[in-house]
Amino acid sequence: MNFKILCVLTFSTCLLFISCSDTDNNAVNPAFQFPNIENPKISISTKFTTIPGNSKCSSFENDIRPASPEEFNSLNAKDVTEISNNLFIKLNNYRRNRGLSELMSNDTAKFLALQHNDYQIGINSINHDNAQFRFCTIFNLENAIATGENVANGFSNATDVFNAWITSPGHLENIQGNFSSTGIAVTRNSNGVLFFTNIFFR
Repeated sequence: MNFKILCVLTFSTCLLFISCSDTDNNAVNPAFQFPNIENPKISISTKFTTIPGNSKCSSFENDIRPASPEEFNSLNAKDVTEISNNLFIKLNNYRRNRGLSELMSNDTAKFLALQHNDYQIGINSINHDNAQFRFCTIFNLENAIATGENVANGFSNATDVFNAWITSPGHLENIQGNFSSTGIAVTRNSNGVLFFTNIFFR
């Protein structure tokens, strides 16, 4: 069975390092395979870190703005709320049980996660395309200093995708990371396949 290997990007104050790794082998436990849909997949996680005013975000200055209530509500209507809420609960239960601070739900991160799901569905592929724009938006609108992102598709419920993420070292690093806020989006494509994006920041 072939699984996607995606790049891990690190955003520093000096350089944008891009490296590809298969340390997770991007493998999915066979128990997570479901009949009649494409095989569930998880991608290698992405994390950016920076400091305010980093020049890597300057090229996006004219494109970054808060979502209007109409824009947010239009995309949020596509969210499979029961599953995204369950993921949020599982994420905070996991962190609390390990002595980590719980994350607050954030509308900016939620909107960007919903946007990314729409994009992934449009090209029928999980990826971290345009991650720099999402993270720079969070840096600018939320005064963030660190961000992370996990994506997945093909899982049918919160438990299975969360279990896949926590058995993958890269995804687990974000789940247990030094973050304060999160946005989770779950969106169904026209064939009923679910796409997941979980953005973290502090």
